[in-house]
Amino acid sequence: MKALPADESLTGEIIRHDFSGFCPDTRIRLIREVLEEATGDSLGNSRIIIGVGRGVKTPALVERIRRWAAQIGAVVAGSRAAVEAGLIEAHKQVGQTGHTIAPDLYVAIGISGQIQHTAAITGAKKIIAINPDCNAPIFHVADYGWVTTTEEALSQLTGEAI
Repeated sequence: MKALPADESLTGEIIRHDFSGFCPDTRIRLIREVLEEATGDSLGNSRIIIGVGRGVKTPALVERIRRWAAQIGAVVAGSRAAVEAGLIEAHKQVGQTGHTIAPDLYVAIGISGQIQHTAAITGAKKIIAINPDCNAPIFHVADYGWVTTTEEALSQLTGEAI
C-alpha cells in the first residue's frame, strides 16, 4: 500500500515501559544466526519488476530473464511456485506468502495468476502477462497479454535466438 501524506496536526502520547524485570523464556534458544548480504535489489522501491513463474521451468531461462532485466533496469522476483522449484530466491517471492508490490511496470512471465499472487500485484500501474495458456487467470488482471512461450518471448525481447 502507498503511504498516506504526513499530517502534522496529529499528535500522540509516548508511553515508556520498564523492562528491567524482564526474564526471557528459557525454553526458547537461538540455534543459529544466518546473515545474508543485501543485494540492493529491493522489491519495495523497484519501478520495474519481472515476475518469474513455474512456466519458466529452467535456471537457464531464469538467467536469460535476469540478463534482460539488467538491460532494462528491472528486478527479478517470482511466484511461490518458482521459489519452491528453486528458480528464485525466497526473499524475492511475490504473493500472499511473500511481498506485495506496486511497481510502475510488472511483467509476469510463466505465471498462471492464482489469487494468492494476483492479490499481491494489484498495486502495479501496468501489468504485462506472458503465458502460453490463453485461459490463464493472470490475463484477467493484466493490462496487456502475450500468449506465447517463455522462450519465444525472450527471443523477441532480447534478440537472442532460442
